[in-house]
Amino acid sequence: MVDRLRHHSPSWKVLIGGSGGQGVLTMGKILACAGIERRLNVSFLPSYGAEMRGGYVYSMLSFSFSELASPVISLADCGVFLDESSLRMLRDRVKRTGWCLWNSSLIEPHENNCSSNLAIPASEMAETIGDVRVANSVMTGALLVVLNSIKFPVTMDDLLVGIRETIHDRKQQSLNWRAVLQGKKLAEKALNNG
Repeated sequence: MVDRLRHHSPSWKVLIGGSGGQGVLTMGKILACAGIERRLNVSFLPSYGAEMRGGYVYSMLSFSFSELASPVISLADCGVFLDESSLRMLRDRVKRTGWCLWNSSLIEPHENNCSSNLAIPASEMAETIGDVRVANSVMTGALLVVLNSIKFPVTMDDLLVGIRETIHDRKQQSLNWRAVLQGKKLAEKALNNG
């Protein structure tokens, strides 16, 4: 017999796409650790080609208070795209009622099937912070704002734990945390003006 209460437990599905070297896997690990810190059931399924840099990379993440049946996501609630090719390749795997977030430093404005869209100049902000490699953390901060708007229970404190669990160098932890905070500010500003 199916447990109806568990069957209707909320879940959140996230798809992150980009190229090798953009921090797609790191972003996924940080979010997964943050979800675990919040005592959610978490599934993290990374996928990448043989190329380390410049190759196609994506991560699927599922979060729920109940058991997760599969790590594979057919349609995500949120899609995060760090480059143009990932957006073109993966945008149809986001629900029509879902959110699409993209790095507007590298992706031109576009048409897609998402009802809600958020352009974040992640690479530009990362350069301002001092290291373009933290563009993924800028996007992580923006993503958390969007996920929280659809009742995702993970907090900024949980995200900080995720950074500390995933990134072991203290200087890099601090840099990534600053990037997350800037991404949060950019998303809040965009949503309040929209």
